[in-house]
Amino acid sequence: MRYFFYGFLAIFSLNLAIINPAQTADKIPTLLVHTYSSFAGEYGIGPLVKREFEAICQCRVKYITHNNVGEMVNKLANLGSSLKADVVVGYDETFVNDKIATKILQPHQIDTLELENMHLVSGANEYSLPFDRGVFALIHSTKNYPNPPRNFNDLLTSKDKLILIDPRVETVGRGFLYWVRADMGDNMGDFFKKISKKTITYTKNWDEAYGLFLELIKKDQPVMVVSYWSSQFYHEITEKRTDIKAVIFDKGHYAQTELMGVSKNTTQFALAQKFVKFMESPVVQRAIPTTQWMMPAVITTPIPREYATASEPRIITLNNNDIFENKNQWLKIWQKNK
Repeated sequence: MRYFFYGFLAIFSLNLAIINPAQTADKIPTLLVHTYSSFAGEYGIGPLVKREFEAICQCRVKYITHNNVGEMVNKLANLGSSLKADVVVGYDETFVNDKIATKILQPHQIDTLELENMHLVSGANEYSLPFDRGVFALIHSTKNYPNPPRNFNDLLTSKDKLILIDPRVETVGRGFLYWVRADMGDNMGDFFKKISKKTITYTKNWDEAYGLFLELIKKDQPVMVVSYWSSQFYHEITEKRTDIKAVIFDKGHYAQTELMGVSKNTTQFALAQKFVKFMESPVVQRAIPTTQWMMPAVITTPIPREYATASEPRIITLNNNDIFENKNQWLKIWQKNK
Protein backbone atom coordinates (compact mmCIF):
# COMPACT_ATOMS: atom_id res chain seq x y z
CA MET A 1 0.00 0.00 0.00
CA ARG A 2 2.88 2.38 0.84
CA TYR A 3 4.45 2.10 -2.62
CA PHE A 4 1.09 2.37 -4.31
CA PHE A 5 0.33 5.49 -2.28
CA TYR A 6 3.56 7.19 -3.35
CA GLY A 7 2.94 6.01 -6.89
CA PHE A 8 -0.51 7.58 -6.74
CA LEU A 9 0.98 10.80 -5.42
CA ALA A 10 3.51 10.84 -8.25
CA ILE A 11 0.78 10.37 -10.87
CA PHE A 12 -1.43 12.98 -9.18
CA SER A 13 1.45 15.46 -9.01
CA LEU A 14 2.24 14.82 -12.67
CA ASN A 15 -1.37 15.54 -13.61
CA LEU A 16 -1.23 18.79 -11.65
CA ALA A 17 1.98 19.73 -13.44
CA ILE A 18 0.24 19.16 -16.76
CA ILE A 19 -2.90 21.07 -15.80
CA ASN A 20 -1.46 23.97 -13.85
CA PRO A 21 0.59 25.64 -16.61
CA ALA A 22 -2.59 26.15 -18.63
CA GLN A 23 -4.44 27.38 -15.60
CA THR A 24 -1.55 29.71 -14.75
CA ALA A 25 -1.36 30.96 -18.32
CA ASP A 26 -4.99 31.97 -18.13
CA LYS A 27 -4.17 34.10 -15.11
CA ILE A 28 -1.19 35.90 -16.67
CA PRO A 29 -2.18 39.58 -16.82
CA THR A 30 -2.32 41.39 -20.14
CA LEU A 31 -0.98 44.95 -20.23
CA LEU A 32 -2.82 47.11 -22.76
CA VAL A 33 -0.54 49.76 -24.24
CA HIS A 34 -2.13 52.41 -26.47
CA THR A 35 0.28 53.90 -29.00
CA TYR A 36 0.66 54.96 -32.63
CA SER A 37 1.08 52.40 -35.40
CA SER A 38 4.77 52.87 -36.26
CA PHE A 39 5.84 52.40 -32.61
CA ALA A 40 4.33 48.92 -32.55
CA GLY A 41 5.17 48.07 -36.17
CA GLU A 42 7.78 45.64 -37.42
CA TYR A 43 10.47 48.33 -37.69
CA GLY A 44 9.57 50.28 -34.55
CA ILE A 45 10.86 49.73 -31.04
CA GLY A 46 7.58 48.16 -29.90
CA PRO A 47 8.47 44.52 -30.68
CA LEU A 48 11.72 44.79 -28.71
CA VAL A 49 9.96 46.42 -25.75
CA LYS A 50 7.28 43.72 -25.76
CA ARG A 51 9.78 40.87 -25.93
CA GLU A 52 12.12 42.21 -23.25
CA PHE A 53 9.39 43.33 -20.84
CA GLU A 54 7.46 40.06 -21.10
CA ALA A 55 10.69 38.26 -20.16
CA ILE A 56 10.69 39.93 -16.73
CA CYS A 57 7.07 40.88 -15.97
CA GLN A 58 5.18 37.55 -15.98
CA CYS A 59 2.64 39.24 -18.20
CA ARG A 60 1.62 39.74 -21.80
CA VAL A 61 1.93 43.08 -23.58
CA LYS A 62 -0.75 43.93 -26.12
CA TYR A 63 -0.47 47.06 -28.25
CA ILE A 64 -3.64 48.93 -29.15
CA THR A 65 -2.52 50.94 -32.16
CA HIS A 66 -3.95 54.14 -33.63
CA ASN A 67 -3.36 55.78 -37.00
CA ASN A 68 -2.03 58.92 -35.33
CA VAL A 69 -1.64 60.57 -31.95
CA GLY A 70 -4.67 62.83 -32.40
CA GLU A 71 -6.91 59.82 -32.93
CA MET A 72 -5.44 58.08 -29.88
CA VAL A 73 -5.83 61.03 -27.54
CA ASN A 74 -9.36 61.78 -28.73
CA LYS A 75 -10.50 58.20 -28.15
CA LEU A 76 -8.96 58.07 -24.70
CA ALA A 77 -10.49 61.42 -23.73
CA ASN A 78 -13.94 60.91 -25.26
CA LEU A 79 -14.59 57.26 -24.43
CA GLY A 80 -13.46 57.65 -20.83
CA SER A 81 -13.65 54.60 -18.57
CA SER A 82 -15.32 52.49 -21.27
CA LEU A 83 -11.98 52.20 -23.10
CA LYS A 84 -9.64 49.60 -21.63
CA ALA A 85 -6.09 50.93 -21.25
CA ASP A 86 -3.12 50.55 -18.93
CA VAL A 87 -0.38 52.66 -20.51
CA VAL A 88 -0.36 55.45 -23.11
CA VAL A 89 2.80 55.90 -25.20
CA GLY A 90 3.78 58.42 -27.87
CA TYR A 91 1.97 61.69 -27.23
CA ASP A 92 3.61 65.04 -26.58
CA GLU A 93 2.67 68.31 -24.88
CA THR A 94 1.12 69.68 -28.07
CA PHE A 95 -1.68 67.10 -27.75
CA VAL A 96 -1.79 66.40 -24.02
CA ASN A 97 -1.73 69.49 -21.84
CA ASP A 98 -2.44 69.46 -18.10
CA LYS A 99 -6.22 69.54 -18.61
CA ILE A 100 -6.26 66.57 -20.99
CA ALA A 101 -3.73 64.69 -18.86
CA THR A 102 -6.17 64.61 -15.95
CA LYS A 103 -8.79 63.07 -18.26
CA ILE A 104 -6.72 60.21 -19.65
CA LEU A 105 -3.84 59.68 -17.20
CA GLN A 106 -3.19 59.30 -13.52
CA PRO A 107 -0.06 60.34 -11.58
CA HIS A 108 2.75 57.83 -12.19
CA GLN A 109 3.86 58.09 -8.52
CA ILE A 110 7.57 57.84 -9.30
CA ASP A 111 9.33 59.90 -6.65
CA THR A 112 11.57 62.88 -7.35
CA LEU A 113 14.81 61.17 -6.32
CA GLU A 114 14.19 58.22 -8.62
CA LEU A 115 13.40 60.61 -11.47
CA GLU A 116 16.66 62.49 -10.82
CA ASN A 117 18.60 59.22 -10.93
CA MET A 118 17.11 58.44 -14.36
CA HIS A 119 18.96 61.48 -15.86
CA LEU A 120 16.05 62.36 -18.13
CA VAL A 121 15.73 65.22 -20.57
CA SER A 122 13.20 67.87 -19.59
CA GLY A 123 9.52 67.06 -19.96
CA ALA A 124 8.74 64.91 -16.93
CA ASN A 125 5.80 65.97 -14.79
CA GLU A 126 3.29 64.42 -12.40
CA TYR A 127 1.54 62.51 -15.20
CA SER A 128 4.11 61.94 -17.94
CA LEU A 129 7.69 60.83 -18.52
CA PRO A 130 9.76 61.34 -21.70
CA PHE A 131 11.03 58.26 -23.53
CA ASP A 132 12.63 59.84 -26.59
CA ARG A 133 13.20 63.22 -28.22
CA GLY A 134 13.62 64.60 -31.70
CA VAL A 135 14.17 67.75 -33.74
CA PHE A 136 11.84 68.48 -36.65
CA ALA A 137 13.42 68.97 -40.04
CA LEU A 138 12.75 68.73 -43.75
CA ILE A 139 14.40 65.67 -45.32
CA HIS A 140 15.63 65.71 -48.91
CA SER A 141 17.95 63.95 -51.34
CA THR A 142 21.17 65.82 -52.05
CA LYS A 143 21.06 64.39 -55.58
CA ASN A 144 18.16 66.74 -56.25
CA TYR A 145 19.24 69.56 -53.91
CA PRO A 146 22.91 70.50 -54.14
CA ASN A 147 22.02 73.86 -52.53
CA PRO A 148 18.99 73.38 -50.26
CA PRO A 149 17.10 76.31 -48.67
CA ARG A 150 18.50 77.76 -45.44
CA ASN A 151 15.23 79.21 -44.10
CA PHE A 152 11.49 79.31 -44.72
CA ASN A 153 11.76 82.30 -47.07
CA ASP A 154 14.24 80.40 -49.23
CA LEU A 155 11.85 77.46 -49.19
CA LEU A 156 9.13 79.62 -50.75
CA THR A 157 11.31 80.44 -53.76
CA SER A 158 12.85 76.99 -54.28
CA LYS A 159 11.61 74.60 -56.96
CA ASP A 160 10.98 71.70 -54.62
CA LYS A 161 7.64 70.12 -53.75
CA LEU A 162 6.64 69.31 -50.17
CA ILE A 163 4.97 66.43 -48.37
CA LEU A 164 3.50 67.71 -45.11
CA ILE A 165 1.36 66.22 -42.34
CA ASP A 166 -2.01 67.36 -41.00
CA PRO A 167 -1.30 69.29 -37.76
CA ARG A 168 -4.77 68.54 -36.41
CA VAL A 169 -4.07 64.86 -35.92
CA GLU A 170 -0.33 64.14 -35.89
CA THR A 171 2.54 65.34 -33.68
CA VAL A 172 4.97 65.79 -36.59
CA GLY A 173 2.43 67.96 -38.42
CA ARG A 174 1.73 69.90 -35.23
CA GLY A 175 5.46 70.32 -34.68
CA PHE A 176 5.87 71.78 -38.17
CA LEU A 177 3.04 74.24 -37.47
CA TYR A 178 4.74 75.40 -34.27
CA TRP A 179 8.10 75.57 -36.01
CA VAL A 180 6.64 77.89 -38.64
CA ARG A 181 4.99 79.98 -35.91
CA ALA A 182 8.24 80.23 -33.91
CA ASP A 183 10.14 81.29 -37.02
CA MET A 184 7.64 83.35 -39.01
CA GLY A 185 5.45 84.77 -36.24
CA ASP A 186 2.38 86.61 -37.53
CA ASN A 187 3.48 85.92 -41.11
CA MET A 188 2.61 82.23 -40.72
CA GLY A 189 -0.73 82.60 -42.55
CA ASP A 190 0.91 84.16 -45.59
CA PHE A 191 3.60 81.46 -45.50
CA PHE A 192 1.07 78.60 -45.52
CA LYS A 193 -0.88 80.26 -48.32
CA LYS A 194 2.24 80.49 -50.49
CA ILE A 195 3.58 77.08 -49.55
CA SER A 196 0.25 75.44 -50.45
CA LYS A 197 1.16 75.81 -54.13
CA LYS A 198 4.22 73.64 -53.53
CA THR A 199 2.57 71.08 -51.26
CA ILE A 200 1.77 67.71 -52.84
CA THR A 201 -0.39 66.57 -49.94
CA TYR A 202 -1.06 66.74 -46.21
CA THR A 203 -1.06 63.14 -44.97
CA LYS A 204 -2.77 61.84 -41.83
CA ASN A 205 0.36 60.32 -40.32
CA TRP A 206 4.16 60.19 -40.58
CA ASP A 207 4.27 56.69 -42.08
CA GLU A 208 2.23 57.75 -45.09
CA ALA A 209 4.24 60.93 -45.61
CA TYR A 210 7.67 59.29 -45.43
CA GLY A 211 6.59 56.37 -47.56
CA LEU A 212 5.45 58.75 -50.31
CA PHE A 213 8.74 60.64 -50.05
CA LEU A 214 10.74 57.44 -50.59
CA GLU A 215 8.63 56.54 -53.61
CA LEU A 216 9.12 59.93 -55.23
CA ILE A 217 12.87 60.21 -54.71
CA LYS A 218 13.25 56.84 -56.44
CA LYS A 219 11.88 58.66 -59.48
CA ASP A 220 14.37 61.50 -58.91
CA GLN A 221 11.59 63.95 -58.17
CA PRO A 222 12.63 67.08 -56.22
CA VAL A 223 10.64 66.65 -53.03
CA MET A 224 11.05 67.21 -49.31
CA VAL A 225 9.14 65.68 -46.40
CA VAL A 226 8.67 66.96 -42.87
CA SER A 227 10.21 64.49 -40.43
CA TYR A 228 13.05 64.50 -37.90
CA TRP A 229 16.69 65.58 -38.13
CA SER A 230 17.64 62.05 -37.07
CA SER A 231 15.73 60.40 -39.94
CA GLN A 232 18.85 60.78 -42.07
CA PHE A 233 20.69 58.32 -39.84
CA TYR A 234 18.28 55.51 -40.75
CA HIS A 235 19.49 55.69 -44.33
CA GLU A 236 23.13 56.13 -43.35
CA ILE A 237 23.19 53.24 -40.87
CA THR A 238 20.89 50.67 -42.47
CA GLU A 239 21.28 51.47 -46.18
CA LYS A 240 24.77 53.04 -46.22
CA ARG A 241 23.25 55.99 -48.09
CA THR A 242 24.63 59.45 -47.51
CA ASP A 243 22.49 61.35 -50.02
CA ILE A 244 19.36 61.60 -47.83
CA LYS A 245 19.92 64.46 -45.43
CA ALA A 246 18.13 66.87 -43.13
CA VAL A 247 17.93 70.45 -44.39
CA ILE A 248 19.41 72.69 -41.70
CA PHE A 249 17.82 76.12 -41.23
CA ASP A 250 20.05 78.89 -39.91
CA LYS A 251 17.50 80.35 -37.51
CA GLY A 252 16.78 77.01 -35.87
CA HIS A 253 14.38 74.08 -35.58
CA TYR A 254 11.52 73.13 -33.30
CA ALA A 255 12.02 70.12 -31.01
CA GLN A 256 9.74 67.45 -29.59
CA THR A 257 9.82 65.16 -26.58
CA GLU A 258 7.63 62.05 -26.83
CA LEU A 259 5.91 61.13 -23.59
CA MET A 260 4.20 58.22 -21.88
CA GLY A 261 2.03 57.75 -18.83
CA VAL A 262 -0.18 55.43 -16.81
CA SER A 263 -3.77 55.33 -18.02
CA LYS A 264 -6.49 56.59 -15.73
CA ASN A 265 -8.43 53.43 -16.58
CA THR A 266 -5.87 50.85 -15.48
CA THR A 267 -6.80 48.26 -12.89
CA GLN A 268 -3.18 47.08 -12.60
CA PHE A 269 -1.30 50.21 -11.62
CA ALA A 270 1.88 48.50 -10.38
CA LEU A 271 2.36 46.66 -13.67
CA ALA A 272 1.67 49.79 -15.72
CA GLN A 273 4.14 51.79 -13.63
CA LYS A 274 6.72 49.01 -14.05
CA PHE A 275 6.32 49.25 -17.84
CA VAL A 276 6.83 53.02 -17.80
CA LYS A 277 9.99 52.62 -15.73
CA PHE A 278 11.20 49.87 -18.07
CA MET A 279 10.95 52.27 -21.00
CA GLU A 280 13.73 54.30 -19.31
CA SER A 281 15.99 51.25 -18.89
CA PRO A 282 19.27 50.84 -20.83
CA VAL A 283 17.91 47.98 -22.95
CA VAL A 284 15.20 50.27 -24.35
CA GLN A 285 17.03 53.59 -24.41
CA ARG A 286 20.06 52.16 -26.27
CA ALA A 287 17.74 50.80 -28.96
CA ILE A 288 15.88 54.07 -29.59
CA PRO A 289 18.40 55.61 -32.04
CA THR A 290 18.21 52.56 -34.33
CA THR A 291 14.50 51.67 -33.99
CA GLN A 292 12.65 54.90 -33.31
CA TRP A 293 15.42 56.85 -35.09
CA MET A 294 15.17 59.46 -32.36
CA MET A 295 17.41 60.55 -29.50
CA PRO A 296 17.12 58.73 -26.14
CA ALA A 297 15.39 60.49 -23.27
CA VAL A 298 18.05 59.30 -20.82
CA ILE A 299 20.89 61.70 -21.56
CA THR A 300 23.63 59.32 -20.35
CA THR A 301 22.71 56.71 -22.99
CA PRO A 302 25.47 55.91 -25.53
CA ILE A 303 24.48 56.82 -29.09
CA PRO A 304 25.75 55.58 -32.47
CA ARG A 305 28.77 57.26 -34.06
CA GLU A 306 26.63 58.74 -36.82
CA TYR A 307 24.57 60.66 -34.27
CA ALA A 308 27.51 61.62 -32.10
CA THR A 309 29.57 63.12 -34.93
CA ALA A 310 26.71 65.18 -36.42
CA SER A 311 25.88 68.66 -35.17
CA GLU A 312 22.36 68.83 -33.77
CA PRO A 313 20.46 71.85 -35.11
CA ARG A 314 19.92 74.98 -33.09
CA ILE A 315 16.57 74.85 -31.25
CA ILE A 316 13.90 77.58 -31.32
CA THR A 317 10.96 77.46 -28.94
CA LEU A 318 7.53 78.82 -28.15
CA ASN A 319 6.20 79.70 -24.73
CA ASN A 320 3.92 76.92 -23.44
CA ASN A 321 1.29 79.38 -22.26
CA ASP A 322 1.35 81.00 -25.69
CA ILE A 323 0.80 77.59 -27.28
CA PHE A 324 -2.17 76.61 -25.12
CA GLU A 325 -3.82 80.00 -25.49
CA ASN A 326 -3.37 80.26 -29.28
CA LYS A 327 -3.03 76.78 -30.78
CA ASN A 328 -6.66 76.62 -31.92
CA GLN A 329 -6.29 79.97 -33.63
CA TRP A 330 -3.07 78.84 -35.32
CA LEU A 331 -4.80 75.69 -36.56
CA LYS A 332 -7.58 77.85 -38.02
CA ILE A 333 -4.98 80.01 -39.78
CA TRP A 334 -3.38 76.91 -41.25
CA GLN A 335 -6.72 75.47 -42.34
CA LYS A 336 -7.76 78.73 -43.98
CA ASN A 337 -4.52 79.05 -45.95
CA LYS A 338 -3.43 75.49 -46.69
